[in-house]
Amino acid sequence: TRIDGDSIDEAGFIYSASIDMFLRTLIRHQSKSQQGAYTWTGPYGSGKSTLALSLSAALTGDETQRSKAVKLYNDDTAADLWRAFPPYEDGWKIISVIGGRGDLETLLADELNNAGIVVDQTKFVKDNLQGLQKQIVSGLEQYIEDNPTQGGVLIFVDEMGKLLEAAADGSGDVYFYQLLAEAASRSGGKLVFIGILHQSFQEYANSPLKRVRDEWGKIHGRFVDITINLNSSEQIALI
Repeated sequence: TRIDGDSIDEAGFIYSASIDMFLRTLIRHQSKSQQGAYTWTGPYGSGKSTLALSLSAALTGDETQRSKAVKLYNDDTAADLWRAFPPYEDGWKIISVIGGRGDLETLLADELNNAGIVVDQTKFVKDNLQGLQKQIVSGLEQYIEDNPTQGGVLIFVDEMGKLLEAAADGSGDVYFYQLLAEAASRSGGKLVFIGILHQSFQEYANSPLKRVRDEWGKIHGRFVDITINLNSSEQIALI
């Protein structure tokens, strides 16, 4: 599943007990803290990307479209989802990024501009990632302030591990993830960032030094990590 182009109607989404439990965990954290920064961690094929598509559909469009998108959900879970992530009149703005061998800053700035969230990339010198980081955060904050009838901005970064590997090699700044997490935590629930991983954050540090791995662990500590995986009976049923 590609979160930046596929339709949930064609993705073969199967709503299972594990998916419901996963969503309940996400809802609980967002309801209690509105921290807004999450990582979803699970092996290949566990349904992370398809769930991201489903969640996007559940939070966008008008009420009729959103209700159609949650027809497979438990009724209580759907109701609690909308309370935790209130769509207001116009639903959420969804930004979907697919990670690669590069920096998140450039990928995200391009996607935000394509979505009508202005990030003035002319204000930073080439390779000045810190300048671009500030532009991205200020652009998001300004968009949220200018669009009070929207639920907020939800950013999905699939294959985030590739971006973390690039950051470990010097093509990007791992502290940008901390900056985004902090921006989400002070947004009052209006900015949500979800990174999708195959293994834990610090495993991508690509360093034998405990100091470096601990530093990455501290950055990941700004995120709520939720593990997703199907249990054995669900895997058998799927097969």
